[in-house]
Amino acid sequence: MTSSTLAAPATAASAPAVARPASPARSRHAWVDVSKGAGILLVVLGHAIIGVHDAGLLPPGSAWNEILRVIYLFHMPLFFFLAGLFAERWIGKPKLATCAGIVRRLAWPYILWSVVQLLVISSAGSAVNTPVRLHWTDIAQAVWSPPSQFWFLQCLMFCQLVAVLTLPLGRLALPLLGLVLLGMNDLLQPGYPLKSLLKSYVFFAAGGLLGPMVLAAAVLPRRRRVVTTLLGGAGFALMALLTQRLAGAVPTGGIALAAAAPGIVMLTGWAMLAGEGRAGRWLGALGRESLSIYLLHVFFTAGMRIVGHRLLPNADGDQLVLMCLGAGVAGPLAVLALTRRLGADRLLGLAR
Repeated sequence: MTSSTLAAPATAASAPAVARPASPARSRHAWVDVSKGAGILLVVLGHAIIGVHDAGLLPPGSAWNEILRVIYLFHMPLFFFLAGLFAERWIGKPKLATCAGIVRRLAWPYILWSVVQLLVISSAGSAVNTPVRLHWTDIAQAVWSPPSQFWFLQCLMFCQLVAVLTLPLGRLALPLLGLVLLGMNDLLQPGYPLKSLLKSYVFFAAGGLLGPMVLAAAVLPRRRRVVTTLLGGAGFALMALLTQRLAGAVPTGGIALAAAAPGIVMLTGWAMLAGEGRAGRWLGALGRESLSIYLLHVFFTAGMRIVGHRLLPNADGDQLVLMCLGAGVAGPLAVLALTRRLGADRLLGLAR
């Protein structure tokens, strides 16, 4: 703490210090954190459902399976779209230094926690749903073929690097490249390492293209925001029904665009409306820590599923899903609080 952070005593020549009002830009964009908070809850819930299902603890025809399908229609495109909203901030900045900062901010937590998670899964043996025998080549392969949820960090790093290089060509360069990559995705065989990246970039590009308009929408009259949210919800409900015959498969290509777009409109519109309420403030707090929750939640959802089923063998699948959801949120937040207290959050890639 420096001397400038201390309040000066009031004198005849100096008026008492008053609290500064919140920055308009900051309060206007609080809905972005609310959207991230809702999105990270969907991520944790999705992985909780998958874990309990793969362990054979959900009955056939469980409603959770349908909830999972709906979540996967739009929850990760939402995060790419939100990241793209602020892509223009890189225009005019030195490209080399900006790219180095992106790699440093995303590559370190990606590599660190990918390796830790692989080691934990390997050491857990048959306690996990899919036991693995880890070899050093598996760790090396994680650089280009990320394990589990870490594909998102790899894709996000790619999206941001491409934006830095292409935005000087004009804002339209982002969506044009996104459509090209989306078309390439449909040509590749399932399981190809780059498929997640190719199908995700278009949502980041949409955020980059629509960013100024979407950010300005947060200050529109409430009635217009309500109408937009309801239209998004109706469109998403329609797409969810139309894709039901996919039997749980995640749509790709044009179907993915058609399904995810109204879902993003629905959730971000709701976040703009709910940002000032109690639920909005709570979700906003989660959204500001969404990176840490994303990195660590699998440890806690899987751990709760294993421990909960052994300690409470009579617990049904519904109870286990909710227990895993709670652990997947509370556990990472507890780790984050501890590492911040110890000053190790940046070292561990958990700093905002």
